[in-house]
Parts: sequence; structure tokens; C-alpha cells
Amino acid sequence: MQLVIDNEIARYVRRAVQGFDVTDEAINLDLIRRVGIGGNYLTEMETAASFREFLNLSPFFTADPWAPTRAETPPKSGRGWRRTRCASC
Repeated sequence: MQLVIDNEIARYVRRAVQGFDVTDEAINLDLIRRVGIGGNYLTEMETAASFREFLNLSPFFTADPWAPTRAETPPKSGRGWRRTRCASC
């Protein structure tokens, strides 16, 4: 198992050192122009597909979205926040 983890770390390091292309095709300049100034480039499917290809996540590690725990979520009213965050205070 340690060899698998080491291999994944080495792959991430190689990817970071390799850098990335900044060409019209790589940054999808046509899509940016099509979306325009008032549009949102990040909501386009092509952007998500390009990002997944660029990121190239490992099948061995999961990338789950972050969800705050109950202790990290402030109460709806402003009261009790200090008690919620620090029970011993």
C-alpha cells in the first residue's frame, strides 16, 4: 500500500513541476469569447471537462466536497455562538 501512495505522490509532484500550457486552445479562448463579458465561464460544461482533464484525479483518493460539521455551523440567531464554539469557556 505504501508503494501505491508513494507513486501517487510522485505523480502529483511530476504534474506540479511540469507546469501547464497557456495557449488559445488550452485556455479555451473561443469559449471565453462566446460567453462574453457578462457571462460566466465557470458554469460551462467545456470548462468542467477541461478542468477534470487538467486535474487528473487519482482513483485511489477521493475528492469529496467539504461540508461543515454541526459545531462549525453558527446558530441561526446570534446568541449562543460562544457556547457552541467553546464549551469550556
